[in-house]
Amino acid sequence: MNPFAPDPAPPPPPMLARRPAADNPFAPPASNPFAPPASNPFAPSNPFAPSGATAVPLPAMPPTKKPPAVQPSITLVPEWTKESGLASVAVGNDLALLAHQGGRLSRRDLEAKAEDGSLSLRETVDKVFVDPSGTYAIAAVRDGVLFVNMHNPTLRARGPLALGNVARVTVTGVAWTTAAQAKDVHALIATAAGDVFEASAKASLADAALVFSSSARAPIRHIAATAQRVFIACARGQWRVSAPQSERGVRRVATEGSWGDYAEPVGLAVDDDDNNNNNNGDDDEPASALTNVGLCQLTADSVTLKFRQGFVPAALAQTSLFLVVLLNDSKHHAAASHVCLVSKITRLVVAEAQGVLVASAVPHALARDATKGTVLALSDRGASRVVVENEAAGAWKALLDRAVAAPGGGARADRDFARALELCTTDAQRAVVLSAHAENAFGKGRFATAAALWAKDRAASFEQVALRLASARGAEARTGLRVFLLARLRRLAEAKKKSLCTILALWIVEVFLDEIDAGQHARGQPGQEHDDDDAVAQFWEFLNEFKTALEPVRDVVFHLILSHGNVNLLLFYADLTEDYDRVLKHHMHRGAPLEAVRALAKITAHWRDQARDPPQAVQDLYYTHASALMAVAPKPTVDLLMDAPFVDPARLLPAIAQPSCAADALRYLDHCVHVLGVRDESVHNCFLGMLVDAGDVDALNRYVAAQTQQPGGCCFDPALALRACKDVSTQASVLLYDAMDMPEEAVAAALAGGLEQAAHRVATERCARDAERGKRLWLQIARDAAVADDAAPALAVVKASGGVLSVEDVLGVLPDFARVDDVKDLVCAALEKYNQRIERLKIDMDESAESAARLRRDSAEHKTRFDEVAGSQRCDLCRDALAQRDFFFFPCTHCFHDDCLAGEVARHLSRERRAKLEALRLSTADADVRVLDELLSAACPFCSEVFVQSVGEGLVSAADEQEARAWDLA
Repeated sequence: MNPFAPDPAPPPPPMLARRPAADNPFAPPASNPFAPPASNPFAPSNPFAPSGATAVPLPAMPPTKKPPAVQPSITLVPEWTKESGLASVAVGNDLALLAHQGGRLSRRDLEAKAEDGSLSLRETVDKVFVDPSGTYAIAAVRDGVLFVNMHNPTLRARGPLALGNVARVTVTGVAWTTAAQAKDVHALIATAAGDVFEASAKASLADAALVFSSSARAPIRHIAATAQRVFIACARGQWRVSAPQSERGVRRVATEGSWGDYAEPVGLAVDDDDNNNNNNGDDDEPASALTNVGLCQLTADSVTLKFRQGFVPAALAQTSLFLVVLLNDSKHHAAASHVCLVSKITRLVVAEAQGVLVASAVPHALARDATKGTVLALSDRGASRVVVENEAAGAWKALLDRAVAAPGGGARADRDFARALELCTTDAQRAVVLSAHAENAFGKGRFATAAALWAKDRAASFEQVALRLASARGAEARTGLRVFLLARLRRLAEAKKKSLCTILALWIVEVFLDEIDAGQHARGQPGQEHDDDDAVAQFWEFLNEFKTALEPVRDVVFHLILSHGNVNLLLFYADLTEDYDRVLKHHMHRGAPLEAVRALAKITAHWRDQARDPPQAVQDLYYTHASALMAVAPKPTVDLLMDAPFVDPARLLPAIAQPSCAADALRYLDHCVHVLGVRDESVHNCFLGMLVDAGDVDALNRYVAAQTQQPGGCCFDPALALRACKDVSTQASVLLYDAMDMPEEAVAAALAGGLEQAAHRVATERCARDAERGKRLWLQIARDAAVADDAAPALAVVKASGGVLSVEDVLGVLPDFARVDDVKDLVCAALEKYNQRIERLKIDMDESAESAARLRRDSAEHKTRFDEVAGSQRCDLCRDALAQRDFFFFPCTHCFHDDCLAGEVARHLSRERRAKLEALRLSTADADVRVLDELLSAACPFCSEVFVQSVGEGLVSAADEQEARAWDLA
């Protein structure tokens, strides 16, 4: 029977109702041999019309000049064909569970195309259900369910299991959901009694609980679930949709309805991406049901696609864009089987496979793998894979038309636009979708959304879009203009068009400032920014991102920010561009020196945290603003300077040397001198001058003493310091005189100031270096101590000098009529000392006389001294007989020939003296002979210092080495 051929009379309606090719984006070419006749057993209906209403076709898209070159098509590819008696098949993650008549289960790997496990049961299996991951399965038997672990190497089943308190149930459907918190798979098991049980797969269904019961106990034919909702199709055309639920528990019915008592559900298909969470009337129609009267939806009580009598609905499945409908003729002729492809978008048939045989048998069911997206057409002897080719062809245009025609737009229209954009394959198609979506959003006042879409459309005219957004009113229009301009700016930055980037970035700055001002006025707080304000935060991010682009117009940006009164933004941008001078001037202009100090401290802390000195530009800020800051806030300024060791104190002297802040300046210079160890002369001169001006004599004395005692000398100018200290501190003056090598003036200053100990110290220290000058200083002290009628002070100086002065040294300074008792002890001590010296001199004279007599006796003995030399005596150098030639005989009994002795002596002489010795030996003059004899007989070479010095010489001389080489036979 050909379903496309009209009946004799009257002609029945065609099997499939189609739109004309000019209106249907999925219409096949005119030359398609499978083009349907003018009538179709399916009649499209309005999904929003009440039950029984006349079907109204969906709005047609405008006619196109050229039909799509590629159309969706459907073919069936055999999967397996050598099975028999198949009762039910379920697929999940490329694993198929087959239920055979007679109670046998088998597992089949669709990727490997082979059976890899089987199980024989005592019960007859009516239906099987596999979860999308292919891990768990449920087999429905007469009295309950069997739980099957699909990943077990040997297929095993547990049961029959009772559900809740119900001992015997008839399972009609199973839906699988994933519990996000527990990371578990839950099974929703529907029964013929109208109940739904929920059980955990990890617990092997042992915790099954009743979560839903249908009204009037209507048998549930099919059940499906998404992460959000549960969809139920009951007998007599009733349908239920549960409310979104995040935790396990009783499912509340949110929506219900009926397609009519005669609409018996045959199949149920639900989109995996159910986006409806609120049931707010903007339903995405994720669920479709196939009944004996046509194709229906679970969100309306109408039939969207009807078929005529003579064709029996067999099964329903789905792909991402299409519903797969299996129809058989009423007489179950295989040649009359049809697999139709119905668009989810237009609810029209776009392709079909006619007269299909599955393993030489009539296909009676469809099975879908939710993980892999494959659909199988099943018969009792095998299965074929339903292959949809060119599935996305024309879909983007259909979605676009539906989104444009959607009344009121809304979230559903946005999802259609987004899905249409995903399905586009060319840039031209994407431009059409983006432009249409933007126009739709702009027309509904959603300017920010429209701007974001226009920004993605590279074909959109910048001038037209910018003018349209700029002419629109409202906060969202400003936001939209900013979004569009920012997107175009990033595109220009990628193209490295610097001039255009600068111009556009400046425009965006003005837009941001206007938007921020509008938000502040709306809150009734003009001129005050809030860190949590989204516009301000985005503006900060913008300035940070496009700092380089705004650099040529930095002054203009500052002017714009100031014109809007945004102080915080001004400071942020100044900090961002490192224009710290502007920040400090701004605080000083506002009369907030403490804020300026804090800002400068914050700038410095950034570099200190990195353990680095700030750049020179930052250091110059201290020198530029120190004078003004010291004048109004000296204490915090000095605290800041003390925390900045990189600053040169010498450059700060003009700023800190102000009478109004002398104490703080003195504190800073004290820190530089004693903590930082600064040795700059100008800094020390200024510090000493401030100490003098402050009148802190103790600190001045300690400072001068430390400076005069350091090895490198004073860091200040001593002459300048002496002039400053002369009238303030005598002790400092004494130290300075002594440091300038003027001990006489130092002693005089000390004595004039009553500092006898200081004078004694100067004289003592000078004696250690120059005894004569030190003695004169002690005499100076003694002269100053002498008085007219008392010799005691001068004599006390003699005692204090430690022996440098004696009584006779101070006699000239003592008074003429001094009492004897005052000088008696000293005179006696002096006489005793003189007596001791005389005795020592007498002893020395006696020893000298004795030594002279001893020398005279030795000299007389030498004249008569002699020794005997044997005839066999040999030369101690050459070992030849001594009597052969002239020789020298030493008192130590060593004997040497005169030539041997000359050679030995010459070996220890320098080159010049050796040459003189040779000249004397060659001379025959009597005087030269006497000089030569005296030279050779001066000392024995074996007993004198010459022999000691020769210890360090080698035993083998250069001549010996040369002779050894001459005898070498090698």
